[in-house]
Amino acid sequence: MHNRIVEAWIGRTLALTLLGAGMLGLSGCGGVEQTMDAPEPAGVEMDAPETASDAAAADAAGDTDAEGEAAADAGAAMDAEAHALGDAQLGNASYTIDDTVVALVDGIYQEKPMPDSASFIANYSLGPWRAYGDLNGDGVEDAAQVLINMPGGSGVFMFLAAVADEAGQASVLDTISLGDRQALENLSIADGKVIVTGKTHGPDDPMCCPTLEFSATYGLQDGKLVLESEDGMGTEGAMRPATLVVDSGSWLGTTCAFAGEGATLAFDDKRVSYTCEPADEVEGDVVLLGEPSDNGDGTWTAELGVIDRNAADDGFALTSTEMVMASTAD
Repeated sequence: MHNRIVEAWIGRTLALTLLGAGMLGLSGCGGVEQTMDAPEPAGVEMDAPETASDAAAADAAGDTDAEGEAAADAGAAMDAEAHALGDAQLGNASYTIDDTVVALVDGIYQEKPMPDSASFIANYSLGPWRAYGDLNGDGVEDAAQVLINMPGGSGVFMFLAAVADEAGQASVLDTISLGDRQALENLSIADGKVIVTGKTHGPDDPMCCPTLEFSATYGLQDGKLVLESEDGMGTEGAMRPATLVVDSGSWLGTTCAFAGEGATLAFDDKRVSYTCEPADEVEGDVVLLGEPSDNGDGTWTAELGVIDRNAADDGFALTSTEMVMASTAD
């Protein structure tokens, strides 16, 4: 079988451990903003006061409660006004991820292979990690926001977005992948840089349980988020080169065929995007259906699914095959 070698990148799988209440958001200057609704107090029945002094005390308590509620409401209003880019703005913005426009509505974006399908191709939401600070040097407070994609299975894919404040509206500058199941601990902005800290996988860690602490610093260069420095991510760094070996004929059973230099293929954090020769006018996405299996010889085999966005019924046609990824790292 004739094979075509396409250079690409495999991002180190960075893990997020979902621990329910253990999903961490750290407070502090430039740190994460979390909004939690206070539980409604349970109703309490009280007997009428039996004496005048009891009645006076009850009235005083009522006044105190009312004042406390008013203060709480005022505090909540001040909190909402503290940052121009809150849930309403960030949760209804459009983020470009893997050439797909993820248009959140009330903090959610979902895409299914078929309308009545129980599974998802994409299932994005706002993560609990958010930081505020000036990112583009205009003196106005911007935001860094983590998005989470949980399409199904064990994968939990995270993305970092840099969002500028344009007259109180969210203007998304760039969105990049942070990887799969990374255990984030803190997100902050300092001196125009976004700093992400947490735990990723050590060489012997299972996917569920990362133990290797890391800190990564991202900056905007020409409007794009760029990894500028990292600590504690292992001797290989966050990225390593790899070679994808693919069949040079029809692409995974679709009508799209590679067109030599006219085709593009990119592999990044377990998602492949490809564009066919212009004559076909077909674009699609290839999604990793499961964890790559290590063949023990420096290669991995991954089962891939193809989404044909030009399906006849305007839906999605999903087929699958296998691809061997051969590492070129030392």
